[in-house]
Amino acid sequence: MGLYITLFLTLLQKTPMMLPYLSLLLISNVSILNPNFTHGENEYIFSTHMSGLMVVMTIFLVLGTLICCKTTLSGGLSKLIILLSVFVIFCFQVNDCIFFYILFELTLLPIMYAILMWGAQPERLQAGIYMLLYTVTASLPLLVLILLNDSYYSTSHLYLLQLENIVSMNSYYMFFILIAFLVKLPMYSLHMWLPKAHVEAPVAGSMILAGILLKLGGYGLFLMTNIIIFKSMVMLYTLINLSLWGGLLASFICVMQSDMKSYVAYSSVVHMSIVICSLLVGGTWGLITAKMALVAHGFVSPLMFYLVHLTYSMSGSRSLYMNKGLLMLSPVLSLFWFLTLSISMAAPPSLNLLGELSFVPCLYMLNWMILVVFLLMLFLGVFYHMYLYSALNHGPSNLLLLMKKGLKAEQCAGFLFHLSPYALLFNSNLIMSP
Repeated sequence: MGLYITLFLTLLQKTPMMLPYLSLLLISNVSILNPNFTHGENEYIFSTHMSGLMVVMTIFLVLGTLICCKTTLSGGLSKLIILLSVFVIFCFQVNDCIFFYILFELTLLPIMYAILMWGAQPERLQAGIYMLLYTVTASLPLLVLILLNDSYYSTSHLYLLQLENIVSMNSYYMFFILIAFLVKLPMYSLHMWLPKAHVEAPVAGSMILAGILLKLGGYGLFLMTNIIIFKSMVMLYTLINLSLWGGLLASFICVMQSDMKSYVAYSSVVHMSIVICSLLVGGTWGLITAKMALVAHGFVSPLMFYLVHLTYSMSGSRSLYMNKGLLMLSPVLSLFWFLTLSISMAAPPSLNLLGELSFVPCLYMLNWMILVVFLLMLFLGVFYHMYLYSALNHGPSNLLLLMKKGLKAEQCAGFLFHLSPYALLFNSNLIMSP
């Protein structure tokens, strides 16, 4: 908490818009870290431990993004990020399926506008089109089914639908409901929009996209798996297998990447495959595993994009072939890469490790052969993280790309701010509550 106060007092003078977020962050932390915190539903708000956790993470990540990217953010992009955060927070708290769908789709507009307006390359138009086509096309069947469900049950209230436990849907209906969230997470084979969006987005857009918007897909999948009881086990096992094998293929793709932004984007696909499988397996254990994976990825993935930005700002290139010898040129940045990649590859005592270990019994109860695929995916995850660190920090420095400038104190403070939540994550009440 002392680090938070120091950072805020230092940066609040230059960025007064952070004051409302400071208040919201403090209020949210007090409520969700309180062991006596109760969850409930009322006419307007659907409050659960999952939604509260996502709101706290959203506020923290938006605030951290504004701090980290303070020197590169224009006034318009800052306001756009704040508007996006408002949509996301309401989406996590809304209690009506129709309003949830509207807010779920509204979150696409700010990030797409950021890509088109502040993207650096002409390919940003193609990235925006990919993002729009994949997400909107996949979510239109969800809107139709929500409206049909509203006419059949005479309600679209999430809590009432959970009490109903809809079991009458066939496999096709369930598939069309889930695919809207599988695209947003995304699951492999539905992921092509994500690397393009990350590569073309500004650094603040990539941090928000990785840390917050992907979590909307996980939260939506969490809601739907609570409402729907899977009638077709064939479909359930098919989705779990597709997700795990897709995560394995994405791990191989990570090894072949040369662009660091694309590298981090494909690593997100690998992480999200664990979330998808955990939520599909269901139960208290599956929910806790999904929470740990979502929160761990939500904090470490924006941090990796921020480090890619710092490396690019110092060398002028995102290529692994051009960035060499970082250990000699900038030892502090090399240390930041080591800490972040250690957390991302689930080195102890990181939250990623707890999430992956808790996922093992979930898969073993289904099929031990699926567990072999998961363990192979974990091995490749360690391999490509170690490969990224070695490629960046070792070897001869490229004389054509000598570091233009060192890290500033506020850049180091931004990194520490993003890293500091891991001290809070050891509080068992924060994650382990069902």
